Amino acid sequence: MLYTTSRLAEAERCARQTLVSKPDFAEAYLLLAEIHLRQSNASAVVEDLDAYLKLDPDSPRSVRARSVREDAQRALLQRDANAVVAAANP
Repeated sequence: MLYTTSRLAEAERCARQTLVSKPDFAEAYLLLAEIHLRQSNASAVVEDLDAYLKLDPDSPRSVRARSVREDAQRALLQRDANAVVAAANP
């Protein structure tokens, strides 16, 4: 509910609290990934989906998770490449 009403900070806090008591609750990592996608935090998305895929590597949702993770990883690589170019051309 918090996520769908754009209360992302509260949704993230609740997901993290859930993981404290249920560290193997894979869906909480999916929620965190969605939150971090909306926040444009690609490195957190990769971390969240890595954790999810360790818990649920073979479900139908894992196919989508891998795809989103690859996109986030590409975004990180592009960001890093852009930073190198910017640093080389002050």
